[in-house]
Amino acid sequence: MKQLKPRRRKGGAPKTGVTPLIAVRLKPEVTIKVDDWADRHGIATRSDAIRRLIDKALACPESA
Repeated sequence: MKQLKPRRRKGGAPKTGVTPLIAVRLKPEVTIKVDDWADRHGIATRSDAIRRLIDKALACPESA
């Protein structure tokens, strides 16, 4: 099984102290998939990748 790798800490959303922190727990397999997706798209941080994936999911029209 692929090992989790530490992410570089740079970029991402600016620290404003206004936006609340929302924490989630992800299974290691999901974390690996997020990291792989981020690498393929040139995204430096896991947090930024998760934000972009959420944006993409919310932009998709819902199925009836």
